[in-house]
Amino acid sequence: MSPEIALGWCTRLAAFTIVLCSLEYLWGWRTLRDGGMISWRVGRLRLPVTAGGWTGNLFDLALAYPNILVFYTIRAGLAGMLAFGPAAWGAAWPLTLLLYLGGLLIEFRCRYGHDGADQMSSIMMLVITLAHVAGTDLAIKAALGFLAFQVMLSYATAGWAKAPMAGWRDGTYIAAILSTRIYGTPAVGKFLTERPRLAKLATWTVLTWECTFPVVLIAPPQIAYGYLGLGILFHVSNAVLMGLNSFVWAFIATYPAVVWWVLNRGF
Repeated sequence: MSPEIALGWCTRLAAFTIVLCSLEYLWGWRTLRDGGMISWRVGRLRLPVTAGGWTGNLFDLALAYPNILVFYTIRAGLAGMLAFGPAAWGAAWPLTLLLYLGGLLIEFRCRYGHDGADQMSSIMMLVITLAHVAGTDLAIKAALGFLAFQVMLSYATAGWAKAPMAGWRDGTYIAAILSTRIYGTPAVGKFLTERPRLAKLATWTVLTWECTFPVVLIAPPQIAYGYLGLGILFHVSNAVLMGLNSFVWAFIATYPAVVWWVLNRGF
């Protein structure tokens, strides 16, 4: 796999993540209304620059309801051009830059409710933009190496942050989370609550995979691909059981970079 092809697949998958997230916001448009949970009429009061005056009116052009629906529609269209358009990656950096800046604007509109998928997509758009602006083979390889280390760090941090907590080690947390209506499937949560050994086994499987994920950087390809396969299974399971749909694409978008690293072991 050449660096250009690897970065191209990273771009396509990251862009598809943005398409999915934008469509989810459009589907839940009621939360964006002035009386909704993430109302800009309330959110704009956080800072003087957005609360009023000509600067406030300027931000309203993109962030006020119903303008924000147009913003998300345009964002989905731009991301769709990257995800499904021709692979002219050298000329794609204006789109990746616009998507990165758009992500910052969305985060500015609402400081809560974002997750690791949003952060990963934002990081990827910035890294891909910088790689293409530089336009050198070394820059593309550096971008792939960064993305490979980024996903490694994300998984390992998540695993080692949970490992010291007794509730994670004994499986009670995973059963409790899956019992909620927001981030779970109550029937599965009840099933695991009644089977603590199975809950503990599931937790330790995830913890072991997350904490040891960095071995993909030095392990033989067969082992590395096994870790990536478990990663796909992990994220698809989270999408089905917890509704974390964007995580599937946001994190798997980095996998072509990991594959490139495994095949080349660096620059």
